[in-house]
Formats: sequence, C-alpha cells, structure tokens
Amino acid sequence: KHRPFTCPERAAREFPQHSRHDHTIIHCLFEACKGLRKIRNLKVVVSIRNDVYEKMNMEYPPSQGQLEKNEDYIVRIKWTREQLWELVEKRIGHLYRWKYTKDNVHFVDLFKTSYDNKKRSWVYIVERSLMRPRDVIKYVNFCFSTAEGKSEISKTDFRNAEKVYSDDRLEALISQLRHFAMDLSPVWRCGLQ
Repeated sequence: KHRPFTCPERAAREFPQHSRHDHTIIHCLFEACKGLRKIRNLKVVVSIRNDVYEKMNMEYPPSQGQLEKNEDYIVRIKWTREQLWELVEKRIGHLYRWKYTKDNVHFVDLFKTSYDNKKRSWVYIVERSLMRPRDVIKYVNFCFSTAEGKSEISKTDFRNAEKVYSDDRLEALISQLRHFAMDLSPVWRCGLQ
C-alpha cells in the first residue's frame, strides 16, 4: 500500500506577506482541505500556526460564521517542557554525531553552568522562548553560534546568545507589526537601549 505525502513547508515563505488577499487564500485552502475528506483512503493533515488561523478568522468574515464547524477539524498542539527537552536532546545528538563525534552528546554536556546563579540554562531558555519550539531551537542555535569552537557554553556565551536572541525577536516583532501602523522601529530600538 502506497502512502504518498506532500509537504509544502516552504509555502509560507513564498506567500505574499500581508497582501489584502492572503487570509482569503488561507481560508480557501482550509475549505478545500475540508472538501477533500470526501475522497476515500485520503487523509489530509494541515499544520497552521494558531496566530495565522486566528487572524484568518478575524479578517476573513465568511470564516467567522464557521468557527464552531471548524473546531471539528482542529487538533490543537501544545508542547510540554518534556517534549521540548526531547526535541532539543534529539537535535543536539544529531548535530554533534553528524559533525563532531560518534558519541551521544546531551544538553547537560554542553550547558554545564547556569545562566545565572538562580536559574538553570534549560529553565531560562524555555521560559524566555515562551515554550515555542521554533524559538527554543533558535535560542539553542544562537548559543552554539556564540560558543563556536568551544566544548561547552559558558555564561558569557549564554549572555551573548541572549542578546542575539533578543535582537532577533525584536526584529521579528517589528516586521510583524509594521503593516498595522507606521514604522515605530526607531522608537522601539531607542527605548530598548
């Protein structure tokens, strides 16, 4: 039995950002996927960020009347700390096995010191990233970048990664909010210095 998969994960990158039609297109794709349920032996799984789905419902009026109906098709995914830990452990293991060693490498092998005297590095990363998987991975990757060539992440490396991560989050926020109002990025950047 063949099980073909189509995974257009890069579709979001090619998507027209903030055009006046973007939520109409998302809504139509959502409705088309619901229609595909009628085909036997075909299962369609769509992954969409909650903020995109919520915005579609706010900005595309026909979808507002369908909210209760849509809930029948939705499985909301919430990540736990344990799942995030497992994700990062697998990623570190894969990266280090591929690049440096055949031995198993774990988070605690690289992050041996606490960020500060109060919080362990892992707790800080999870809280700082608001438990968003992409942000957890991004934060850990920034730690690796700042500690390039070292066998562990020092407090200094961690603090430098925090600065890079904060700058990255600020730029992402500015980019997302830019189309709602005039460009306030100079004000925000000035206020954060």
